Amino acid sequence: METAKTLPTALNLFCNSSTTVVASPLSGSLVLKSSFATQGDRDGGRERRRDVPILKVDGVDAKKIEFQEPEISPKGNMFVPISYNGKQLRLETTTLRAPFGLKKFTSSTGREEGILNLAFESNEADPSQKMLKLLKGFEEQVVQTAVARASTWFPEWADKSAEKIQSSFRSALRPPRDPKFSPLWKLKVNLNVRPTEFYYNGDKIPIEEVVNNTRLTSIVELRGLWVMPDAFGTTWSILQARIDEVPAPRSRRNSTEDTNESQ
Repeated sequence: METAKTLPTALNLFCNSSTTVVASPLSGSLVLKSSFATQGDRDGGRERRRDVPILKVDGVDAKKIEFQEPEISPKGNMFVPISYNGKQLRLETTTLRAPFGLKKFTSSTGREEGILNLAFESNEADPSQKMLKLLKGFEEQVVQTAVARASTWFPEWADKSAEKIQSSFRSALRPPRDPKFSPLWKLKVNLNVRPTEFYYNGDKIPIEEVVNNTRLTSIVELRGLWVMPDAFGTTWSILQARIDEVPAPRSRRNSTEDTNESQ
């Protein structure tokens, strides 16, 4: 296992290596210092910027996201880049819980993919509710802009009405089965080139160690909006994550602590 001495990344710098069960975040913000920010690699034909800031939830206004000119892939699919103050949109999340851990699957193209669903605490006073409010604000702006730019974003759609567009939006927030819970946030975890990095107690760990009910703080990225013949939506990706708390063995937990697992 690589240690903080050989991996001077943001998550190493802000993890307390003296803890055993809880990796308590120190004061200050996560600052991405990995290859994502220092190398001009290319991802899907779009070069990553080297000076992309990591924004805090409290300092972001969802109404200020910017939509760039649509791009068309070689397969004919449309992609609309999204930015904030002229930069790629990257956020440091509040501490959130992964009720089902990391899920891996094989895509239709044969590539191994990863998905992490994150839960927001139902208590309105919990900081995670600020994160949820911001995400809902982003999605409201996406739908409103889609209605206004329907002729550009959906040129081949026969029905470009507001009702059709609203019903065709695929939210990254999955509604809960039980209304007493908040929705789950679906994020992409890269397992291939430039894989998502997870850290605990200052050490980089295998993704398999992200188990049910792990609590973590992440650096996430919203690259843009995808458009298909009958639907559109956004995809959030996790670039790095710091594990803040490892769940106790199930035998040591009270059943009332397993909230959101029924979703």
